[in-house]
Order: sequence, then structure tokens, then C-alpha cells
Amino acid sequence: MALRYLLILTLCTGFGSCKSQKTQTIDDGSLILLVQETYSGIDTFETSIAKDQKTLNGFYAKINKTRKPGLPAPKLDFSKDMAVVVCMGQQKGNDLPILVKTKEDANRIIFQVKLNKTGGESSNALISTPFCIYKIPLTSREIVFSKD
Repeated sequence: MALRYLLILTLCTGFGSCKSQKTQTIDDGSLILLVQETYSGIDTFETSIAKDQKTLNGFYAKINKTRKPGLPAPKLDFSKDMAVVVCMGQQKGNDLPILVKTKEDANRIIFQVKLNKTGGESSNALISTPFCIYKIPLTSREIVFSKD
């Protein structure tokens, strides 16, 4: 019985101490996922910030060109919030993007863009163009993105 607990403790400690899996993130609840989809129709990696409804509607007009029916644009209170839009470009499979806040200071906020791996790649995997939209509090600080 004690051997079983020792084995479990060793496994947990071993997986938790792997430095390549540790990414320092800041989870202060200010980053809220609004939309996460596998098809945007945008073939290259792009990020943008929407500080008004017109800009967000413009993005939706772009992705809804080939969608019938189109997706409705979320409504935000842009006096308090802004939208962060991340398009991953062409990807193999149906992996979805995730945005993680990694650093924040008085001048800027740094986000890391990752793909949430849903399975192994195969030679006949579908080509997708995933995107996500997050809501963050309105700020005048510089927003910086780093792609994983």
C-alpha cells in the first residue's frame, strides 16, 4: 500500500517538475473567451484589437463571406471592454487557439497564442483556419502577441 502511494507521489512530482511544460501565466480573470471556432477563412496568422463595435463587425463580415448562415458578432460594452481577435491561419486538424496572458506591466500586456492540441496529426488531416475572440478590460497599454 505504501509502495502505491510512493509511486503516485513520484509520478506526480516527475510530471510537475518538467521545465519544458512550465509556462508562467497570469490568471486574474480579466481574459474571457467569447468565441472559438475552427473556420475563419483567413489563411495567415493575424491578431487585432477591436475597441469599437464597427471594427468587430468588420471582422465578422470578413469571416462570414463564406459562411451561410453567418455567425453573429458578440455585443460588448466598449466603454469598459475591448475584443482581442486571434486568427491562426491554415492549420492541420481541428486544434483551437488559446490565448494566455504571460506578462503585464505599466506599459504593455503580453499574450502567448497556443494551439490546444486535440489529437495527433495524420497525413489526411483537415485544413482548418481557427480563430478565437477574447474580451479584456479596456486599456491604453500596448498589446503584444507571441506565437507558440
